[in-house]
Amino acid sequence: ALERANQAKTSATDASVKVKNALETVDDILRAL
Repeated sequence: ALERANQAKTSATDASVKVKNALETVDDILRAL
């Protein structure tokens, strides 16, 4: 159970990192316009 919880935490962290990267990409695109 603990291993599954850690996996979920890792997935959530990966997802938030991806979201953050996507937002930064959008910022860069908007600045370039």
